[in-house]
Amino acid sequence: NRLVEVNTNAVLLFGRNKDGLLQTSPAKLSPKYQADGKQSAKQEKELFEKALSGETLIYEWLFLNAQNEEVPCEIRLNRFPSASRRLVRGSVTDITARKQAQQKMQRSQEMLRLQNERLIDLAASHDLNSGDLDVAFKAIATALVDILRVDRAGIWLFDSNAELLICQQEFDADKGEFVSGDTRRTVDYPRYFELVNTHRVLAIEDAMTSELVKEFRTNSIFPKGVASALDAPFRHGGRVAGMIWTKQMGTKRVWEPEELNLVATMSDMVTLALQSWERKKTETALRDSERNNKALLDGIPDLIVRITENGTILDFKQSDHQDLIQRFDGAIGSPITHLLPEAMAEKLLSFAKKAIGTSDIQQFES
Repeated sequence: NRLVEVNTNAVLLFGRNKDGLLQTSPAKLSPKYQADGKQSAKQEKELFEKALSGETLIYEWLFLNAQNEEVPCEIRLNRFPSASRRLVRGSVTDITARKQAQQKMQRSQEMLRLQNERLIDLAASHDLNSGDLDVAFKAIATALVDILRVDRAGIWLFDSNAELLICQQEFDADKGEFVSGDTRRTVDYPRYFELVNTHRVLAIEDAMTSELVKEFRTNSIFPKGVASALDAPFRHGGRVAGMIWTKQMGTKRVWEPEELNLVATMSDMVTLALQSWERKKTETALRDSERNNKALLDGIPDLIVRITENGTILDFKQSDHQDLIQRFDGAIGSPITHLLPEAMAEKLLSFAKKAIGTSDIQQFES
């Protein structure tokens, strides 16, 4: 088998001149094995025989160009009419772009699958919802490094005046450890922090030339060898509360849309962690307050009753000196008249409404 006629497109595809192509065979323009693992020469012979018998074949094939690089192609093969020779005609289409698009789609689908699995696990995890910021931030930073396959990922918080950005937890994949405490003064990077307020994600593919991080170049990017970065602000309490910073060292990175979406979603996870921390702090303060109030009230010898505006009993403390309570079984949730003598209860309720309406302390005798 050898080629007997080629056109200009074949010359361009294979990177060889026409005379050179006419001296060779399709098998010699192919790698030893095809993508399915079969030998090219044997498979080519079988396909040619089918075409010569009258079949029209459409299939994918790997060829080699002049640089010995594999070129995926789609071939349409059929018999070429001839009275004296056994000829087949092959139409060859370079499908490199199609294959690259398919591979990119497959990578994107796999990335999305992994992201969704990890995000679901993280959102439901005790680490994120524990109210412990160190634990939550470590979980988020680790997930970012694992999914994005970056060298470092960290969570940084602004101080109360947004004058200082402080590293809370940053995971270094190479060392396998967390670091914290590093700081950046916002006044030293005015352009960058201005952008932070208006962007969901900042994608830096070439840190050495990007205008986005020009202010960091001298003190951070050059000394540390940062090649690419993917940054995302997160909000809490109605303002930008901090940053997710991810770093790729050494080799530049072209960020995919799915990766930008991931970092944006992770910034929402940080916000959830901050909300859990705020809620836990409030609950702890409330418990402490209730404990302190109880200790204070327990030290008072008088009868103390806590009621709603309509007189429903929330709780009470009996007097140390005299039993003013008629019946206390099931008193909680009952009207005040079930706890105190009727005249005293009505008077107490009247003055309680005055206290609620005026916010003034009411005193009376009964």
